[in-house]
Amino acid sequence: MKKIITPIFLFTVLLLISAQTSAQEWDYELYPRADIELTHLDAELNIEPDGQIEGDLIYSAIFRNSFSDSLFFDAAGMDIQTVTINGDEMDFVIEDLKLIIIPDETFTKDDEAEIGIKYSAIPAFGVHTSTYGTTWTSLLPRTTQHWLPIIDSPRVQLLTDFTITHPAGTLVVANGRKGISEVVDTENERTTYSTENPVSASSLGWALFNEVQTVSTAISEDARNSYSIFSRRSDPQIYVYSETGENPEDNLFMGAEIYNRVVDELDITFPYGDLHLIILEDDFLETKQFGDGLLFVYENQGDIKKQIERGIIAMFAESVIKSPSWTDSDAARIAEAFLLNQFEVDLSASENQSFEPYNSYSTQNSVLWQHFLTHQAPAAFLEGVETIFEQASEDSPKTLGWSEFSDLVYDETGRAWNEGFELSIPEPAAEDTTYSYRVIIEWEEGSTSAEIRFDADSIAVDELVTVDAEVVGLSETQERELTFTGASDGVVLNVPSTLENIKLTVRDRNDVVLNSEKPFMFWMYQLRNDEEEESRAEAATGISSYSDNPDIELLLNDVLRGEESDTVIAEVLKAMSEITDGASGTDERFMQFAGTNYSMNIRIAAVEALSKYDGNERVLSRLQSIVRQETDETLQQKSLRSIGEIVEPQRFANISESFISQGTVTDQISFLLELLAEKGAGERAVELADQALSQNLSAREQQEIVKFLISVDQSQENWENRLGQLLQNPHPGVRIAAAEAIDKLSANERESLVETALPDEFDERVRRKLRGK
Repeated sequence: MKKIITPIFLFTVLLLISAQTSAQEWDYELYPRADIELTHLDAELNIEPDGQIEGDLIYSAIFRNSFSDSLFFDAAGMDIQTVTINGDEMDFVIEDLKLIIIPDETFTKDDEAEIGIKYSAIPAFGVHTSTYGTTWTSLLPRTTQHWLPIIDSPRVQLLTDFTITHPAGTLVVANGRKGISEVVDTENERTTYSTENPVSASSLGWALFNEVQTVSTAISEDARNSYSIFSRRSDPQIYVYSETGENPEDNLFMGAEIYNRVVDELDITFPYGDLHLIILEDDFLETKQFGDGLLFVYENQGDIKKQIERGIIAMFAESVIKSPSWTDSDAARIAEAFLLNQFEVDLSASENQSFEPYNSYSTQNSVLWQHFLTHQAPAAFLEGVETIFEQASEDSPKTLGWSEFSDLVYDETGRAWNEGFELSIPEPAAEDTTYSYRVIIEWEEGSTSAEIRFDADSIAVDELVTVDAEVVGLSETQERELTFTGASDGVVLNVPSTLENIKLTVRDRNDVVLNSEKPFMFWMYQLRNDEEEESRAEAATGISSYSDNPDIELLLNDVLRGEESDTVIAEVLKAMSEITDGASGTDERFMQFAGTNYSMNIRIAAVEALSKYDGNERVLSRLQSIVRQETDETLQQKSLRSIGEIVEPQRFANISESFISQGTVTDQISFLLELLAEKGAGERAVELADQALSQNLSAREQQEIVKFLISVDQSQENWENRLGQLLQNPHPGVRIAAAEAIDKLSANERESLVETALPDEFDERVRRKLRGK
């Protein structure tokens, strides 16, 4: 018979829950209440593309004491339908983040039980969906509990068997080794995954692909021949899944290479079954890329190879030492850095911002620990770390905080390291000074001497600089050596009376830049005859200052007919633009070179030149066509800027609205809005920004639009109308950007919005922005 919950008992339970959930904690509890040890999870999940999930779970558990009157599971915002123990239905209490099961019988220490939970969830945190339709789970702390009722802690290690039903035509990936994959009916498929060794509850995850390219060592003969470690199907295999389809085969070989090195050199086994390498376009501000057998790699995070190297090595390190929480993760980070240094993986910190408090697992933090072990750690400490890691790798994974780890180091070395360390990287050395000089070359036709003057633009060099002078005469070319120093210096050079050009090159140093000014005919000779592309391009730039020469346009047209270098042609077009300055009848040449049959740098130069044709409808039509038809970011931006230069602000605003409403510039909207504001149409730009935010834009573009609005829109009413919606955006980057605008509201509105938003916001970065921290 089921036990009746008395009001007093229920009141006590709710008080206990209230104490735990009154303030959302972002990190794992160091010592979560766990009266039972979870040893195995048999889960039947039904996952929809939007992340909605239904589950039927059976946990195998062992009681750890004889006084358990309630069992606590983390279950954030879930609809729990039934709970059973050993097949009998149990009473339970749900209060926001907790599922509390009330057994109707007494269990004693070491009793075994099967705990069944049927539930459904629409995760408010911890599940992302990309523009490609990929849905995947976050590895930020306390995210597992949003899609799976569990004791959500790195300390919980258990075996898992997942049977996942998913829409037909999709592909699902989860921890462990893939089993069967079968068709259920016309709408669904079923796939199973099993782990061969216990995995961490906090590292459980999955990914559901709508579009994907896959390769693996299991089916790649080249990989099998190159790395015999994958030769049998019973061996762990590497699978690569790419939603964008970019180089999956190359990434497989990169992963196999580093995996093979670690296994071979450390003589360590991979405990998670197969390794699933998942390549996505956008990181959604995730900072922990690796779970137990899952490695997420993000194209917007830069160097794919470095991410794969770091992720696989970190995963091996975590198979030895795990962190109990993110705020106490130093021991695991040391283990990771130790292996990264051992395998000479030189990480460079990502330029992407990593907001506190989720920066423990960021690349920047790994760089700090690598630097510490390489440049700051005492020899005794390094020796202790190495010994402890080698000993720990022979056992099952250890969950170690800094205190436990430092105790082990002390036991090994006899030195106390209890205080931890101040991580720092020395300031980078100041960049070498560059000395820029204006060089004026003066020569009168028929003269046998030329005067060369060197004037420093700012900082002057204080030692002699040697310059090689190529003196080109009608009949011969001579090599001369010049020197100069200080803020101003000069030389007189003997030259042939039939002088064609003087070209100067600094010898044996890169920190001195010469910007030459010389006679027009010198530049023309250099443009027509110099073998070096860079020198011809320099000549085209130099010629642009001679706009008063009546023959210059004809001469440059002649050069264009014979020039083959795209770089030089682009510089000639820039020179012609300066010379013609939008004169009537000169636009056709630039419209021609803006065509698709020319290289991108030529087209960009031509589009920039078209900015001088104010009011020219043919030019406007050409530029609008380029914006609509081209996808190159620079070319689009240059075309938009040129449009803004040749039309009045009101018309530019109308054209911009047309581009935005038609979806022509989905990745250039923030740039376009900035241009509008520069033209004095700030209010119209704000209206268009709000219109754009209602479209299906990339998260990056949404963030840029929000930042633009923060900089230009001071209307309290506007922010009251838009901020609530922005704070419900599924991308954390957009919500963080929006939370920056909280001060735009009145005190009362700000308090009301924060009070409404905080209970449903689980990302601590957003919460801190909303609370003004």
